[in-house]
Amino acid sequence: MERGYDVSQRATYKQWQSLGAQVKQGQRGNTIIIYKPLTSQDDSSVRSSDDKNYRPRVLISSATVFNVNQVTGWQPEVDLSKPITDLTSKVIKAESFVSRTKAPIYSGGSMAYYDRVKGQIKIPDRNLFTGTVASTPTEAYYSTLLHELVNWSGHGKRYCRDLSARFGAAAYAKEELVAELGAAFLCAELGISVEPRADHASYINSWIQVLKDGNTATFWAAARASDAVAYLNRLQVRPSNSQPQAVSQ
Repeated sequence: MERGYDVSQRATYKQWQSLGAQVKQGQRGNTIIIYKPLTSQDDSSVRSSDDKNYRPRVLISSATVFNVNQVTGWQPEVDLSKPITDLTSKVIKAESFVSRTKAPIYSGGSMAYYDRVKGQIKIPDRNLFTGTVASTPTEAYYSTLLHELVNWSGHGKRYCRDLSARFGAAAYAKEELVAELGAAFLCAELGISVEPRADHASYINSWIQVLKDGNTATFWAAARASDAVAYLNRLQVRPSNSQPQAVSQ
């Protein structure tokens, strides 16, 4: 948005070349951080998820990418400025994802939160979500629900994180960072958001301000958010009579 680009699609210099495109002279790219989950095929030291001591490991690397507006010689087959999937398919995909986690979700009230004592997710009725400048009511509802689902994943019986901190504490701020980053990742994965949204960014920034370690906290939380999303994705394919192994952090 700051640079006036109409879409967010990016690729590395070599990737654009492989598509027959060329980065314009004098263009500067953006650095991105890549989290790649390691499997036993990638690294012999990585244990199977069946191992009771299993803990996901990720390879962290960086790359320089260029926006489609910074290249010549490439024409997309579809209009990237418009959503590829319609709203109905987004809702069905998100509903299926949430349902497969088997998380207990109760509608009602005026606040969304994860009740760690009862192990339940509480969320207001759909008709109370009116949306914002940055999101539609549907996006606001699912973004909120996915945020609480990431919180739910942190319980000791699932993907163990410290959920004991009270509002205002640094540990509470870190968990909110994990949950909001995880929600942003899931929104992108499920097609709820076609572009990174300002409301995600402002919420994340508000919690970073609480922490003294600033940007370091973002990397710390992003790694745990990636792990939480990986855990929730594993729930999509588990047998109905099995439970994933809880993982301590």
